Amino acid sequence: MVTQLPGGVLARKFGGATMLGLSVGTCGALNLLTPLAARAHIGVLIALRIAIGMAEVKNTNFSFSDEIGAVLETMICFYLYVF
Repeated sequence: MVTQLPGGVLARKFGGATMLGLSVGTCGALNLLTPLAARAHIGVLIALRIAIGMAEVKNTNFSFSDEIGAVLETMICFYLYVF
């Protein structure tokens, strides 16, 4: 949820294809570092996995109101799942 709004804004500014390419490339490069992070320390691996998750931002060319709707939908689904 943290990266969905900035991702939508960046996709609108630079284009969805550019942001999707950067996202996929970043995720691929970070995934290559997974074995090294696992050998180094569990904390490094966890930090790397968080960075990978943040790089996998939803890259669509929605408007700001659509992004807020997606965030609210995620929060509602999370609430229904937990409770």
